[in-house]
This record gives sequence, structure tokens and C-alpha cells, in this order.
Amino acid sequence: AAVTGLIGFLIGLIALGRLKGDYLAIVTLGFGLILVNLFENSALLSNNGQGINVDKKLSGDSLLFAIMLVISLVLIFIVLILTFMKSRFGRGILAIIEDNIAAEASGVPVKKYKIMAFTFSAIIAGIAGGLFAHFIGYAPVKFNQDMSIKLLIIVVLGGLGSLTGT
Repeated sequence: AAVTGLIGFLIGLIALGRLKGDYLAIVTLGFGLILVNLFENSALLSNNGQGINVDKKLSGDSLLFAIMLVISLVLIFIVLILTFMKSRFGRGILAIIEDNIAAEASGVPVKKYKIMAFTFSAIIAGIAGGLFAHFIGYAPVKFNQDMSIKLLIIVVLGGLGSLTGT
């Protein structure tokens, strides 16, 4: 979570001031593909093209434990996100979603809030990836261009800004 948060923060600093919309999605997809290629071609990390080995001692081999862990974390994240959106930061993000210029005129630091939201989402994605890798026993490098585009389509068709749609 810390590593993905740091990477999200750095990408946010570089890209969010200059790009938005489709262009930002293309840059983040491109950066993700660069990382996948680095991990696939690294002899130290690749494990014969299968991915990074993950020790499963914490979760054991129990499928029930993994399912309960994921369900509880999903519920915690939903509660966290719903209370998060009622805070000052959450209201600022909602104002930015509606209209950037009006939010900035109201005193919302738009660039700062966008970078914070980008970092927060990267942290959540890092936790989800860590749980997924722990569940299957290795960190997969199968998240290629096709998978990235499928996930982007899921988000867009499920509804941008919709917590339950995606």
C-alpha cells in the first residue's frame, strides 16, 4: 500500500496538473504496462514468467479465511469511503467532480485534492493487489494491456463516480 501510494503520488504530481480525462487514463495505463514489462523481464522478480512469489504463511491455505478477509475488508472500505466522502475533503472532491472552476472559486485547492484522491485510490489498489497476490500465492504479471482495458471498461460502464456500479 505504501509503495503504490508513493507511485500514485508521483504520477499525480507529474500528470494531474497537465492532463485530465482520457489522456490521464492513457498515461496511467501506459505506466502500468511499463511496470508489467519491467517485472516480466526482470530475472530477479519474474520466477519463470509466473510472477513474484508470495509467502502464504499468514493466510494459510484456507479458502474460507481468504473469503472472510476479503468480505470484511470490502465492508471496511465501503464504510471508510462513505464517511470519507462526508468529510471536508470528500465534499471538496465532490465539488471538483461537478465543476473545477467553481470549486476553485469556492476556495477548494483543486490540484492538491486531485493528487490526494489519486494517492488514496493507489493505496486502495495496492491493498487489493496484495490481497489478490496473497490469495493465489504469487504476484501475477498477467495484468497486461487486455486486462487493463477490461478493468477500465468495467469502471466506465459501471458508472464513473458510482461506488456500487463498479
